[in-house]
Amino acid sequence: MADAHADGLAKATQRLGNDIKGFADFHTMLKEVKPDLVSIAPRWLDQHHAMTLAAIDAGVKGIYLEKPMCRTLAEADAMVTAAEKANTKLAIAFQTRYSP
Repeated sequence: MADAHADGLAKATQRLGNDIKGFADFHTMLKEVKPDLVSIAPRWLDQHHAMTLAAIDAGVKGIYLEKPMCRTLAEADAMVTAAEKANTKLAIAFQTRYSP
């Protein structure tokens, strides 16, 4: 679990239980935990591109990314290209597609 917002991080780690280690910086989490799979769902859309590329660079093999994917088609192209080169699966979540 990584969240730069201290209060949000504290609430999330408490909600998820004591077995979850929280990180204020996702780069540190990627280096220390070395996850195979990550879910990218920050509060701000401008972070999706950088977080996705950092996860791919860290060797993550599966990325579950909440919509919208990113801000521009150029960012999307860069994310898809990087994922294909690294053989990383990239899934975009449309979890509330049918929600009114």
